[in-house]
Amino acid sequence: MVTGTVTGEAGKTYVLTTGTTITLPGSPATGAFLTVVNRSNTITGTVARNGNNIMGEAADLTIDDVNFAVDFIYFGDTQGWVFI
Repeated sequence: MVTGTVTGEAGKTYVLTTGTTITLPGSPATGAFLTVVNRSNTITGTVARNGNNIMGEAADLTIDDVNFAVDFIYFGDTQGWVFI
């Protein structure tokens, strides 16, 4: 469970229990994956891209759903982290 800002590690699951930021790994290998679940009862969570794209976009992901859950997989430089 995550209650403060943390840098994620590939292969792990992170459950956000407060409005906080999880930073994706900065130098992932293609095929690296992790899971993020928002159970914080807030809408202020953020997934920081750490220099890599998320779904092909150079922008962090703001979590605006209190029941948000997603698996990310790193798909290379252009797409970066994508949802599966």
